Amino acid sequence: MVTRGPTGALAGQIQRVRDAIASGGPADDAAFDALALPLYRALLEEIPAWGRLARARGLPPEAASSWRDVAPIPTDAFRRLDLHAPSAGEVVRTFETSGTTSSQPGRALFDASALALMDLAIDAGARIHLFPDGPVGRVHVLGPSPQAAPGKVMLQGMRRLGESFAGGRVVFHVGPGGLDFPALLGALEVDTREGVPVLLAGASGTFVQLADWMGAQGPSRLPLAPRSRLLDAGGHKGQGRELSRAEFRALMGERFQLPPQRCVNLLGMTELSSQFYEDSLAAAHAGVQGREGFVNPPWTRTRVLDPDTLAEVPDGVPGLLAHLDLASATRPFAVLTTDLGVREGDRFRVTGRARGAEARGCSIGAEAWTDAAARR
Repeated sequence: MVTRGPTGALAGQIQRVRDAIASGGPADDAAFDALALPLYRALLEEIPAWGRLARARGLPPEAASSWRDVAPIPTDAFRRLDLHAPSAGEVVRTFETSGTTSSQPGRALFDASALALMDLAIDAGARIHLFPDGPVGRVHVLGPSPQAAPGKVMLQGMRRLGESFAGGRVVFHVGPGGLDFPALLGALEVDTREGVPVLLAGASGTFVQLADWMGAQGPSRLPLAPRSRLLDAGGHKGQGRELSRAEFRALMGERFQLPPQRCVNLLGMTELSSQFYEDSLAAAHAGVQGREGFVNPPWTRTRVLDPDTLAEVPDGVPGLLAHLDLASATRPFAVLTTDLGVREGDRFRVTGRARGAEARGCSIGAEAWTDAAARR
């Protein structure tokens, strides 16, 4: 079966974004605007609910003159609406958020061009922040395979890392019975004995569970081969005990004999196609001191907004994080999260989760997309 590709005005915008990411991303805000604003207008033609939301928030799309004027759509909209541009082609994959006890999961709809853009963004970001010193011999994932859990975008991304940076040698270690700790450690022992550098990747909370199991049942230490690295994502989310970043790195260093800079944290969202990395490994490779926080790839931007008014706040002032990701070019590419954080120069930190009154700003103009859902 032949999958139809993007057509019309959007096809040209997608190609421009693809070319920009492939060449390293827009060099400055002016170049970012030159990509973001035409893409915004093309998508609003096809996703009218986004335009209604923008007007309800006092941000008429026709008045947008910079990327800061692009109205972010709340993550809750992805739970209520199928947000995808029809001219981008048929939807071939649907990734879901974890949801909560009181709401259905969010849905991110991907056509073939969106999957290709996501792969391009994964490669470009990982090349800088996770593999600045070159590929590894194998990727070990503390999770199920994408075939076993097709709705989880993080697993799709980890498979891509194995394909692009480990010659396709990627192993998923969670089966029907859960994570087999002895089998995982046995595979790592073989790679260590043979001198194979690895990427050990998974959810932050799962790593803590693994470390605690090793401490209780052994081996308490399993040195990884030189040039190995660890990637954790997703936070703890109720999986075992929560650790500070320093505590997490110290624990992983003790268990796997990894220096702190080789433990890299990643922030990703189902609604977006790009990822945000700590720069610890990239900074060490460049011979400079790494700093706390996540770095924006050049094809993304992050704003910090007042929870009540959604006005942008100065650096160092906490607020709701809103991300723009040009790689999400067939869906709303500006997303208002319920994460609280602060901007500090060229990076941002996540400080918590908005609750109650703090999340009130997420509902500003919600009638725009609620009304659209009723008229689908």
